[in-house]
Amino acid sequence: MKGLTFNIYDENMQEAASHLFELLHGAEDAGYNAEKLFNFDELNEDLVTYATQLNMIYRDKHVDTSSFPPPFISKPNFFVNGETILKAMKINNYLNNNIDITEEAYVDQYFKNYDTVTINTNYSGWNLPQNGGEELLNYFREDISLNSFYYGVHLRHPYWMFRHRLYALNSRNDEHYYYTHQQLAARLYLEKEHLRQENKSKKNDFGDFKPYLIHENGLPFPSRSGTIGDWSEDRAKIKSIDIAIRECMSRGIIMMENKSPIRLSEDNYMKLLTRLFRGNFEIGRISKIVRSLFGYGGNGYPINEYNPAPSLLHHPQTALRDPIYWYMIQFVLNYFTEYKESIEPVNLQKHALKRCEIIDAEIPKITTYFDYYQFNINKAVIKKSSPHSKIPLTITARQKRLKHSKFEFNFTVDCEGIKNTIVRLFLGPPCTDSCWEEYSHFFELDKFAYSFEEGLNTITWSPEISNKFSNDDFYNMEGSSLLKDRINNYNMFKFPENLIIPRGLEKGLNLTLFIMITSADEYLDEFYSANKFFADLMNDIDNKPLGFPFDRPAVDYYDDAPNYKFYNITIYHKKNNVEKNGFFSPHLH
Repeated sequence: MKGLTFNIYDENMQEAASHLFELLHGAEDAGYNAEKLFNFDELNEDLVTYATQLNMIYRDKHVDTSSFPPPFISKPNFFVNGETILKAMKINNYLNNNIDITEEAYVDQYFKNYDTVTINTNYSGWNLPQNGGEELLNYFREDISLNSFYYGVHLRHPYWMFRHRLYALNSRNDEHYYYTHQQLAARLYLEKEHLRQENKSKKNDFGDFKPYLIHENGLPFPSRSGTIGDWSEDRAKIKSIDIAIRECMSRGIIMMENKSPIRLSEDNYMKLLTRLFRGNFEIGRISKIVRSLFGYGGNGYPINEYNPAPSLLHHPQTALRDPIYWYMIQFVLNYFTEYKESIEPVNLQKHALKRCEIIDAEIPKITTYFDYYQFNINKAVIKKSSPHSKIPLTITARQKRLKHSKFEFNFTVDCEGIKNTIVRLFLGPPCTDSCWEEYSHFFELDKFAYSFEEGLNTITWSPEISNKFSNDDFYNMEGSSLLKDRINNYNMFKFPENLIIPRGLEKGLNLTLFIMITSADEYLDEFYSANKFFADLMNDIDNKPLGFPFDRPAVDYYDDAPNYKFYNITIYHKKNNVEKNGFFSPHLH
């Protein structure tokens, strides 16, 4: 497989990755050094990287997040436009790297500063006319840290791994997998809010989609055709699976091949529905059909053949770039939403704390803006296996990325007789009637333990003091700060901090902030993970469902409840000056 394009959804490559993972895992359990035991140079480099990273996560040893460099550094061609990669290759091929700032350099948008060459790089569709569709959100879908995070999601929940290994490290594996995708959908919903409040087009763009990425073999990622292909047996199978899942839900019984029927209940629906859709849409023939039809469009691509240029949907690092993948996520989430409507709702009266009252909130002005981010893309030019593994120049890609101003929330709370509590913070859309009706659109900012003193207390929260998110500033080469003066707070397995606040509006974007304080539960041992790496990521600090109290519809709530409150919050956007050359798209200012 050396030299082939690695695709974890290709059966042969998935099987090879699984076997290599087991070899690495077994070798280290036996006390051997895997790097000395195997000749990795004879194997597919991406396959080795994948199996090695999985082994680091699932072995019973301390894992440092620095062992997982950002995928946008190690595999830049999955994260920046193909024209940027081609420019980098051209620059690297200049004799003695004698780069003059010529008219060509100006047109190609690159410039040299000492031993660094910087290439301005845009997002997909930048040279096409805007039509008010999904291209207005490309800065979000194509964010380098968001797509790196989703690769981390795949590593934490590999679809092909046996459940006993997954559950040994995370007994709530299915619930976490569902909740991660539910939160991604909620966050995208909030990102679209500035378009809704500006009355811009809400059209779903299922037209032709051009990824603007290239594979290392030089082939472009396939464009997804908007042409609807012929009705076929494959399409009929996808529809039949959808009908079968909904039939199981309506009957309340899950039927699986060669297994006894299992009755769906409030206690097991999360696990069973997650297994059901993953077993159908991520494994086997149907999953191949789905990725082929939606990844390539039209009539798809032969599902049992090796493709040297797989689609965006065939790589975890690139799937979120395609708008249609988000609609696929929402389609699956609708199964859960429909079932939640049929079970007992959350009774908030049971969670009221009269002796713990939130009496005031200090909510600052928050401003979003687009800022430059510059990162090293040398690995797109020189591979590790090359005899010339170093080049005299550092080549960087320079993007505009969404960021937000620093902010801090302060809540004044009066508590009597209650000490150990759990605090939950959510950000949601503006509420026209009841915020509880928007339960599926709330994005969790944080969940943390807090110990109260008797009387008045002040809860202070900011992204800087939270450990829930990942910050990639360490790898930003824009500006003058020295690398040795920076702290590396990057964690591929955590949501990117720069995207926790949706893009605002110059006149202000209306959103809703929610805080809830509950008594700390006796944590259930069955949910405990002995693996510190997983325990830190899961952040399961009580036995309530993930997303509580927005995990399902709610009843018996109070508008003036003492221990939970909704607050109006306004997000502003500061526009930057538009460069004279107009290289960056207008919506990135």
